[in-house]
Amino acid sequence: MAGYAAGTSVSADRSVDAIKSYLRKRGAEKIMTMEEGDSAALLFMMDGRVIRFWIQMPEVNDYLVTDQGRERKIDVARKMVDDEWKRRWRVLSIVLKGKFELVDSGIVELDEEFLPHIVTDNGETVYQRMKPALDSGSGELFGSMPSIKALGSGR
Repeated sequence: MAGYAAGTSVSADRSVDAIKSYLRKRGAEKIMTMEEGDSAALLFMMDGRVIRFWIQMPEVNDYLVTDQGRERKIDVARKMVDDEWKRRWRVLSIVLKGKFELVDSGIVELDEEFLPHIVTDNGETVYQRMKPALDSGSGELFGSMPSIKALGSGR
């Protein structure tokens, strides 16, 4: 997969260690990672809030066929999965740094930037709790959603 950090030689473990170190410097507490099935989670506590990011593990089956429809050897597909796993951890690393830079620059507040990833009292993130209402279009969370025209042309 192309994208940021494609072809990185940095192992996933090294990226995880760097993320944990960075979060500690930022004042995060209770930092942990866990793997469950085909995904991994990064959890940390900051300002009394638990924040969780999930990273979906790529599947070997997604790499068994080239874009041109040719079959790949299983060992090549496994290597591609490993490379993508490393890349995704690098992506999370840069995204976290970007989020904290937004907070440090006064553009957003910590809760505002991390809101979708804050874990609620039932173990779901704010995003997971809001998604059904957002998907339904019922507007149960906010009343009726405004049209683009109603939002105006700026600040």
